[in-house]
Amino acid sequence: TTPDNLLLSQIAIARYSYSNKYTLSASLRRDGSSQVPALNRYKHFYAVGGSWNVLSESFAERLRTHFSYLRLRASYGLTGNAGGFASDYELQTPGNPAYNWEMNRIADVAVEAGFFKNRLRTELDFYNRITDGLFVNRNLSLTTGFATISSNEGKIRNRGVELMIEGDIIKQKDWKVTAGLNLAYNQTHMSFGPEYII
Repeated sequence: TTPDNLLLSQIAIARYSYSNKYTLSASLRRDGSSQVPALNRYKHFYAVGGSWNVLSESFAERLRTHFSYLRLRASYGLTGNAGGFASDYELQTPGNPAYNWEMNRIADVAVEAGFFKNRLRTELDFYNRITDGLFVNRNLSLTTGFATISSNEGKIRNRGVELMIEGDIIKQKDWKVTAGLNLAYNQTHMSFGPEYII
């Protein structure tokens, strides 16, 4: 049998590391979804990122007395979501052959550190995520015979910071006890007109 929804993807990935100091990565993919009309069915998405092993630098000798490892990383990417609507045309709506993918642009910067031979680990992460073309139902005039039409409208921005702290309370050769703490702060802003409902 043929599944209700199909996704066709091609992907290319590249990664480069220099002297255990710098790492660069990139990916490019082309996705096509049967849930999106032919006009916008295929989209290209990408991601780029890099990291820096600070302790591998010659000037970081003093830092090695305090840190087991210290790494900075950053990334930026574009992803898509095609799962907003079940099909191009539904019995309850007139259908919208022009609706598109929901697009997500994500930026991330983080600091990772380890202490006491990595028995204590921490990570501080700053992120900013913008979602465009939200899947929403736009209200229609009742004279059309339909209440709503599926559409892409509006935007959501999520930005914030996350802190992770993790430590090995007991560490033996064959077993260990680990405890951790996660803290997060997030701001969300939504914008779309009153004629739309999610």
